[in-house]
Amino acid sequence: MAGVGFQLRRLLRRGTFGDLGMAFVYAGTLAAGPWLVTVATLVLLFVFVRPLLGLERFELFSTSVMYAFAGSLILSGPWMMLSTRYAADQMFLRRRDRIPAGVHASLALTAACALVVVGMLAAWSSWQDPEGQALAFRVLVGALLLVVALVWIVLGTVSYARCAGVGLFYQLGVWADKIVLWTLRGHPIGRTPLRALPEYDILTFLAYLSIVPALSYFLIVVETEFFARYRTYLSSVRRGTLLTVWDSEGHLRQALRRGLWRMAEYQAVTTLCLALAAEPILTWLNLSAWSAELFRVLLVAAGFQVLLLTVVLFLLYFELRWEACWVSVLFCVGNFVCTAAVAHGALPWLGMGYAVATGLAFLVGVVWLELKMRRVTFLLFARQPVVD
Repeated sequence: MAGVGFQLRRLLRRGTFGDLGMAFVYAGTLAAGPWLVTVATLVLLFVFVRPLLGLERFELFSTSVMYAFAGSLILSGPWMMLSTRYAADQMFLRRRDRIPAGVHASLALTAACALVVVGMLAAWSSWQDPEGQALAFRVLVGALLLVVALVWIVLGTVSYARCAGVGLFYQLGVWADKIVLWTLRGHPIGRTPLRALPEYDILTFLAYLSIVPALSYFLIVVETEFFARYRTYLSSVRRGTLLTVWDSEGHLRQALRRGLWRMAEYQAVTTLCLALAAEPILTWLNLSAWSAELFRVLLVAAGFQVLLLTVVLFLLYFELRWEACWVSVLFCVGNFVCTAAVAHGALPWLGMGYAVATGLAFLVGVVWLELKMRRVTFLLFARQPVVD
């Protein structure tokens, strides 16, 4: 991340609109590049490849890819968080030679979990589609899950159980509404146990694209203003007086609040613009028969989700791992419960459970972060080991 911050600061040094645009593109590529490519690919396949393959074959293909994608994120989530945390700790201690060992351990643990799922998938006798190739297709889907899960570990680059909990429950929470709706409202895919709700799934992926500008801004804020204030604060804690600690603590709080508020403004503008243009966007994608109201609700939910992710990351920044874990648990449980409550309602309401869960978890996380930031110096000192 040090190289990332250096490049962003170099781009922003002159303060021109061109440099600012390049910084946003650079930050967006780093923050959401692989994920953005995956989502965009699924959307493009749905729009352009579906007519060539036929509805039945395309649904089998796209649903299998979507399940593998979801499974890879959930399986790799805990180990990816641990690997990233371990790498950050070793960089802080200037022991970079130890980072590969942590990555290798996370890869091994992820591979072990994925192989268990692959074995279960290969033994799933009720999967009979495609005819004559069911076993080979199941093995290929399992191999895709395994490879993508390992890719997430490599891209994310131990003993922190709470960090693993954040990774697990946050990723599970992201997919909770889909799992509930696939179970309660989805239709079977061919002669397989898989179920899907294409209208909800594709519109959700489209809504996810709306958070890319906010993710870009978050990376710029963290790697420039906030990180500079953070380092100044830590330096004052080590070598400054009480007055300098209080002063730098105040500047740090202001930088954090300003970053969150501006990020919320960026996301609100993006969400509003896309919500107003919902019908033209769906028409351009040949999806005009689908619900623009549902798309608008999902845009709001995606906006809350990127703000929630930001709050969780800030909590982890200040070693508030239990708080980040509980916020992730609230998001996960809330998404399951709220989505189940609206699962049998009208189509435009299906996204309300997701929106309520992300909004509630975000508000709880913001309040928790604000309360902890008022005592951040005490918390940092109180959590240090006591030695004679």
